[in-house]
Amino acid sequence: AMRKRELVLIVRSQKTLRLMEADVNVIHQAEAGRNPNRRLEFKNFQEALRSIAKRAFPKDAKEGVEKALEKLLKDYLLKDDELLHNAMEITQAEKIEALDFTDHFDTAFKRIFSFFATQRTEMEKNELGRHLAQEDGINVQTCSMKWADFLNFSSTANLSSGTGTALTALSLTQLSSAFVDSINVSYVNDVGGLTFEEFKMVLVRCAKLFPYEASDTIRIRLEKMFLHMCNQFQTSVPRILNDGNE
Repeated sequence: AMRKRELVLIVRSQKTLRLMEADVNVIHQAEAGRNPNRRLEFKNFQEALRSIAKRAFPKDAKEGVEKALEKLLKDYLLKDDELLHNAMEITQAEKIEALDFTDHFDTAFKRIFSFFATQRTEMEKNELGRHLAQEDGINVQTCSMKWADFLNFSSTANLSSGTGTALTALSLTQLSSAFVDSINVSYVNDVGGLTFEEFKMVLVRCAKLFPYEASDTIRIRLEKMFLHMCNQFQTSVPRILNDGNE
């Protein structure tokens, strides 16, 4: 969900866009007021952009709000590289090499996934149509690794900057990018959780982000990261179980 400050920053980044910050505040208040958390969900954000376009381009808006919105997107927002997220590309050769490694340790990765994943929600089942069929070794009680679950996994595996060292830590931005780039859901308020196959692609993206040797292949990167994770699990997982947080 988007806070007011984030919407203001988007508009402020467009130096030539003539729109007062007070106008943006009013627009955010109108849309965010529809939600208990006072933040913009994706559909609210879409409506906020329409309202911004109407105020920024009143002449175009007279011919229709969609024309004003098209101008805002094409002439401003979609031209700003800093606003756009470019998904990390995984080549077909890298994917084949990565899956050769993950398939070799399929049982171990399934145990890791099932330990941190949780039950699918009604929204995932009915609205997104995901996590319907049980994958081999994955039951419906532990078939969806949501963002909070993934952060828990990252912390326990010592992959996140909150617990990792300078050489091994990934930032929250890097982790979120790996998560979003791997999940096959878009243009919804809630993307839900990763499937097991998507979880493996997250690991591949994390391995590519780690500052290993530039010459390391994706398989070598995965081997190093897997070893790092296993060493961490030997101490962190028993501690979680003993604290009753299984």
